Amino acid sequence: MHRRYFFRLLSSATSVGDFVTDGELLRRFAKEQDPAAFELLVRRHGDAVWTACRGLLGSETDAEDAFQATFLVLARKAGTIRREHVGGWLHRVAVNAALKLRGRSARVAIATAEQLDALPAPTPDDTDPDLSALVQEELAGLPERYRLPVVLCALEGYTHGEAAKVLGWPIGTVSSRLSRARTLLRDRLARRGVSAPVVVLPTLGLPPALVRTTTATAIGIVPVLPSVLTLSEGVLSMMRFAQYKLIAIGLVSFGLIAIAGFGTYKVLGQGTELPMTKRTSIPDQKSQPTISPAGDSITAFPDLDSKSLEDLGTKCPKMLGGKEIPIVPTDPPLLQLQKAKLNAALWDLSFAFNFYITSFNERKDSVLRNPQFDLSVDRAVLEACNRAIASATDVFNPNELLPWFEERVRVARWFEKVYEKEWKAKMRRQSDLNTARYARLDAEIALLKLATPKGGGGGR
Repeated sequence: MHRRYFFRLLSSATSVGDFVTDGELLRRFAKEQDPAAFELLVRRHGDAVWTACRGLLGSETDAEDAFQATFLVLARKAGTIRREHVGGWLHRVAVNAALKLRGRSARVAIATAEQLDALPAPTPDDTDPDLSALVQEELAGLPERYRLPVVLCALEGYTHGEAAKVLGWPIGTVSSRLSRARTLLRDRLARRGVSAPVVVLPTLGLPPALVRTTTATAIGIVPVLPSVLTLSEGVLSMMRFAQYKLIAIGLVSFGLIAIAGFGTYKVLGQGTELPMTKRTSIPDQKSQPTISPAGDSITAFPDLDSKSLEDLGTKCPKMLGGKEIPIVPTDPPLLQLQKAKLNAALWDLSFAFNFYITSFNERKDSVLRNPQFDLSVDRAVLEACNRAIASATDVFNPNELLPWFEERVRVARWFEKVYEKEWKAKMRRQSDLNTARYARLDAEIALLKLATPKGGGGGR
């Protein structure tokens, strides 16, 4: 009997009617810290998670780290997940964890010529690792209504009828959505230059000991490996940022709808036509104070400037370079946690900055702009920058912190310059420019205090 079918029989107890849903197992673990409930979740969905991790990562050690990080994220989020089947959710988390770990490994692991020569030649029967990775990536990107039946039937071994009972769908819906999922996967792979038949790669053998280790780690019996802790924190940060972005977009959309509705109501009530105005223009309010031109000239660090976004990224390797701080096993536990926190903050900053680059290029060339959405993206970068600085102060001594604080000034100065240009073009309010200027001055004051020896003359 195949191992995954045995685990499903084990989880079903005596009959299909006694099947305990994932939602109930999550509730038991979140409320009662029931280790048996969590282990059953690991056994139930371990095949799908392991297949995703192993398909995306060439190293089995890396795959084990991604596997444990995925279920550690599940343990942290158990009290907030509201669904009866978490297989699709876990698969997406596993793909994100594996992609993050793969990106980190690509930056630090460089094979020598001798190592490359020692690799065995591929055989015709070997599964193409690149195709495996692409299939897992694109499967994670499918809408949940298509991803769930694929994970259940192709990765966890359920029949169409069993999947229909778990999901509460008609069996015909499961079959039709599986067919639609194959079509979507084929189209997604074709856009990436892959014309191979759409076959979700076979489930790979999950090491039995990994189930026990993962459960013991998640419930706190054994300590979490630093590599797993860093990876799980990075995935959780990514999930938080994605949630904040959705909230920001929702608030902006709601605000635009409310403004449009109020404007329509007002115009209809007055019986006048809608005025034709440029959407790129934000009128100044007469009640706002005038900014002194001297504010821009007051600076203690005139050389900390950047001519372009590319130049900014080059001159800020610590903050924007996407490099993680290595966590040494011999570090004290507190320092390991502080470094992990800094790495999570740096990942947040890298994600926010990359998103800012995309939105900046789009708004620079487009007439249709959404100033409030721009503000939310800009603030996300500045807030992530401040979190990274705050975390760095726990890890480094004052001399090592100097380049970090200099890069913070560069980032703040960049936003001040952009806002100043947009303010002059009547695309920003004076209050927006003043906020950016305040952030730059605050960053300069912090750098000056750090760089000036005590008693060397500062403010008062």
